[in-house]
Amino acid sequence: MGGDLNLKKSWNPVLLKNQERVWVEQKKALEERKRIDQMMRERAEERQIQELEEMQEAAGGKKRLNRVDWMYSGPAAGQAGTTEEMEGYLLGKRRIDGLIKGNDNSKLEKSSGESSFMAVQNANNAKDIAAKIREDPMLAIKKQEQAAYEAMMNDPTRRRELTEGCRD
Repeated sequence: MGGDLNLKKSWNPVLLKNQERVWVEQKKALEERKRIDQMMRERAEERQIQELEEMQEAAGGKKRLNRVDWMYSGPAAGQAGTTEEMEGYLLGKRRIDGLIKGNDNSKLEKSSGESSFMAVQNANNAKDIAAKIREDPMLAIKKQEQAAYEAMMNDPTRRRELTEGCRD
């Protein structure tokens, strides 16, 4: 009779392209498993470090502060470009491809590496703090509540009602 009709089927496991597809999927699954194992190891290490710090703290060691200042800190020291260069890009004064290539670095380059390091470490300057205060939604809510309370206390009829309500 005729040839093997299964060789013409797209799902046939004997076909080389199907074997390759299975091999690629197995390889992806293995890489994913390795990545998950690595993340689990890192989390376990972080947990151990945290437990050790808690034990040191309980034994009378230095108290550690859990803050979110790291979110507001400047870029890492390993990144290319100074803060002036990055601000120039964000303000639309410069193009980023020039910063990446490094041909414009001589114009805005810091005079020393130490001052650049200090700029990264001291990202919470007065402007940053003022912007954080100005744009803080919780502070805006508290100001509105305070203004409503003051308006209520300045209204003599409302204040009289409150004082009479407290006496009863």
